[in-house]
Amino acid sequence: MLRSTGRMMWRLAAAGTVLVFGFPTVAVAEGCEGSAWAAPFKWGPESRDGGAFFGYPRMRMAYDWDVGGNVETYVCTQGWGFDEKNPHGGWFDTGCDKHGGKGLAPWGNNAATPKFRARTAGPNGAVIAWGCGDGGPER
Repeated sequence: MLRSTGRMMWRLAAAGTVLVFGFPTVAVAEGCEGSAWAAPFKWGPESRDGGAFFGYPRMRMAYDWDVGGNVETYVCTQGWGFDEKNPHGGWFDTGCDKHGGKGLAPWGNNAATPKFRARTAGPNGAVIAWGCGDGGPER
């Protein structure tokens, strides 16, 4: 699915083929998607989208996520992003909930593969479906 935006954001497929790109007004891919394992009491392994996003100055990456099944355990999540303290990338909190949520991570004018990870606050693990896309510029 494509949507129109007034910002430049490029999307690369895993094979390195440019899918959508352009300037001032451009159609961009809705975003990335994946699944992650939320390990009990500790961060599960990182989950990668397999593509790359080219951001723009002050861009934020929007991460959304849903807890699979009827786990009824509290899940906390983090998405990959970039800021002055983490110019090579770092983990940013994207929310905690029993069912799902949304969060923003600074991205800026960087080209990288989005990553996501999760953990539970109880003895049960959980499968998390996640996605990401352009969260707009910082205000």
